[in-house]
Amino acid sequence: MYTSGSTGLPKGVGVSHRAATQSLLAHEALIPRFSRFLQFAAPSFDVSVFEIFFPLARGATLIACHRERLLNDLPGTINLLSVDACELTPTVVGSLLLRRANVPGLKLLLTIGEMLTRPVVDEFGYSDDRPGMLYGMYGPTEAAIHCTAYTNMAAGAKVGNIGRPFSTVSCLIAAIPDPAIPSSAETLTILPLGEIGELVLGGTQLADGYLNREKENRLAFVTYDGQPAYRTGDKGRILEDGTVEVMGRISAGQVKLRGQRVELGEVEEVVYKHRGIELAFASVLEGMLVVFARAAKGEVVVVEEVLETCARWLSGYMVPSEVVVMTQFPYLPSGKIDKKKLEAEYLRSRAEDGEEGQGGESETQKTVVRAVRALLKVKPHPTRRLATYGLDSLTAIRLASHLRSARLRISPTEILEAETVGEITRVCEERLSLSPGTADDDVVPEVFDFSVLDAPVREVLAQMGVHEPFEEVMPCTPLQDAMLLETAVEKGAYNNFLELRVDGGATGDGDAAARVVEALRELAGWNGVLRTGFLEVESEWSGFTQVIWPALDGSQIIVEEGGESEG
Repeated sequence: MYTSGSTGLPKGVGVSHRAATQSLLAHEALIPRFSRFLQFAAPSFDVSVFEIFFPLARGATLIACHRERLLNDLPGTINLLSVDACELTPTVVGSLLLRRANVPGLKLLLTIGEMLTRPVVDEFGYSDDRPGMLYGMYGPTEAAIHCTAYTNMAAGAKVGNIGRPFSTVSCLIAAIPDPAIPSSAETLTILPLGEIGELVLGGTQLADGYLNREKENRLAFVTYDGQPAYRTGDKGRILEDGTVEVMGRISAGQVKLRGQRVELGEVEEVVYKHRGIELAFASVLEGMLVVFARAAKGEVVVVEEVLETCARWLSGYMVPSEVVVMTQFPYLPSGKIDKKKLEAEYLRSRAEDGEEGQGGESETQKTVVRAVRALLKVKPHPTRRLATYGLDSLTAIRLASHLRSARLRISPTEILEAETVGEITRVCEERLSLSPGTADDDVVPEVFDFSVLDAPVREVLAQMGVHEPFEEVMPCTPLQDAMLLETAVEKGAYNNFLELRVDGGATGDGDAAARVVEALRELAGWNGVLRTGFLEVESEWSGFTQVIWPALDGSQIIVEEGGESEG
């Protein structure tokens, strides 16, 4: 049999008659009885072996018809031919089957080939008012089709849980090999229950190896305790109840994006929370996190609202740069999403956008485009979100600085809010029209007199109802600017609290907490940074301003009398 090719080039796998027979026999105790099973999988997909031989071995009827008819109207074909059981990929279920109401005669639905999705589990899993029909199957070609099963799944069940191994299969979790040391894959270091690592399979269903692929055989087909074992390349763990949870491919599930580790499966799971999305696929392309999504029939999906959903559930660095809403996904013959084709089409479309003539650009827009191009190394499209090119808070600060040097006034916060070249241009041109002489006369002096910030700081403080005198003001450093900008966008970022437990019982010092507070005040008196606050007062050099106060702000210290802790 050949692998599907969804994770690389298709590989010929030597599956023995013994392995295939053991697999079919192991299903007998797990799969409910049925009468008419649909033959849907392409003959090149290993699942077709199960589809054909398992129903026949049970004496059931095998239903087959032209593939074009299946793809054009799968629910109608299932109903017309009185099919009561079938096996499909989650993509096909979500794309063609859609809802259980569309196939009222279907009593058993097996899924294979991809991670289950939330919409599929919630629609076809059992609940108080609906019987069960969903069986989540898992298994690589190298282990003869299926090797674990989550039987009779409930709506709301965890999508990554693949159930328990067959009686003919053993499941282990091994330490993930070090990519820098290829030979580390040849030996297994087994991890304890609950630890995350690589899923390793053993037992009588294992294949004999790949055809004419000596290197791959050495790395994937190994031995443990003298018995054959197969490294799946899937990341997972064994849970306390004996079921196995899979978290995607080791090579693709976790990616690094601008220094942060991102789990693509977690991003997809959040996208599914948005109403109307029935299929989603996340990928990192040219340094950008892109989500491809398809709306359910009759639903309208607004990109901005999807991004808002992501922002509510995900850390800032995990929010997609772009959401591409599609009417249809490309598929492999196996029924899986053709991810390579999807990514290639997106990159080609993006390149064409960048090459389009931008006729009618104003001088201001040309200046903005040049600045963005210098920083992000791309020619931006005027209406595409700059986040899709990698714009973040630190880059926004640098972009604002570039534009100021070109006599265009815009703050980093305004850049992030504007999002596109067109919007940034509009803000800059509005500011020029309001004060046309300001930008040209705005020359950076060689020596900066910090006192020029006193008046605008007093004005902002007065608006806040604060009239206490301050000791000194100064612009923020670029790093401070970036951190404050992140805090403005995501409340709570970079806010730290220190708790001190003070016990004066041993010394009879009833004023121990007060003495600690006094020590902190004295320490702040010697260190201005402990008396420093920040205001969004823009200067030539930063978007925020530091304000140093004469004494420590008492509201920064909270004393809990008689509680478990005093700090």
